[in-house]
Amino acid sequence: MKVLLVGEKKKGSMAWFIERALLKMGVQVTFFDHRGKVLMPLWKKALFEGRRFRTYFFKRDLLEILPYMKRASKELLRTAQDFEPDLTLITKGETLPREIVRELRDSSKLGVVNWFPDNPFYDPLVIEALEEYDLFYVKDPYIIEELKKLGATNIRYLPHACDPEVHKEIELTPEQQAYYGSDISFVGTMYPYRLKILEQLSHYDLKIWGGHRDRIPPWSSLNSCHMNREVVGWEQAAVFNASSINLNTHHPNDIEGVNQRVFDIAGSGGFQLVDHKKGIELVFSLQNEIVTYRSLEELKELIEHFLSNPIERKAIAKRAMDRAHREHTYTIRLEEIFHSIEVKHETKSPVFA
Repeated sequence: MKVLLVGEKKKGSMAWFIERALLKMGVQVTFFDHRGKVLMPLWKKALFEGRRFRTYFFKRDLLEILPYMKRASKELLRTAQDFEPDLTLITKGETLPREIVRELRDSSKLGVVNWFPDNPFYDPLVIEALEEYDLFYVKDPYIIEELKKLGATNIRYLPHACDPEVHKEIELTPEQQAYYGSDISFVGTMYPYRLKILEQLSHYDLKIWGGHRDRIPPWSSLNSCHMNREVVGWEQAAVFNASSINLNTHHPNDIEGVNQRVFDIAGSGGFQLVDHKKGIELVFSLQNEIVTYRSLEELKELIEHFLSNPIERKAIAKRAMDRAHREHTYTIRLEEIFHSIEVKHETKSPVFA
């Protein structure tokens, strides 16, 4: 099997984990970072000019993006022509025009699949190209129904996953435990709604890891909690292991679906408190493997309870890790994609009714 993987070539990204799993499965992989080739020159240009480049592709951005998009797309098509993939697997693909997806589909024996990790309704190019994909996977059952209302029949449910070689229990030295550990940790990008929640917890032993510390106001109590850096790979797993409670808050774009962090924390053997989403029940057992909260007051009560009950906390985390390693790995997800695309290739059913 030869797979052309189109995604973000960054350590800790979804595509990075997919590549690791594909290579472990014995698949021949060529990686192409179309998004990086489109956006990196623009980010550098904006930085040089002292302005901020927006990564959301609204009409006024497309004019600036277009030359870089054309250049990257030509390079991608040449790569596909030279590599002759059995399958092209795209993660997100928000910089890929419809005609490029169509050409990739024609040059791949089994077609093109998109495993989309977010809400596609915010990416105009993705929605425009939707029907060009043989299969389009999303994590959110609500989004599946909304896309079907557009007439799409190529939509499938596929949640995120973990990598047991990265997301695992780690034996930490006392120094590592002191640095990575805390009563409560939060790993992720700082958004206003997260700021609001975390400020309510700043009186605890709290550590925040992730980007956009600049979004924290100078007067906020969270400034002393932020570690001023991101953690990926081993370090991220170290934080999940060392923290008594890992707080996990979904982005508002996640309507019913479960975010990547649920699987990262579970696979690492960490205990998490996560805001309730309907889709969690599809992948983990509530309260037995994952504990959810529905309000800030309930979150505070659960924090007090589980800080005082480490044995119960660790037992729940262990069950979640066992389930994640048994049922929710990238290898298992990719096997499902391969099986589905092979079945679809045999039937050649239309993607739009």
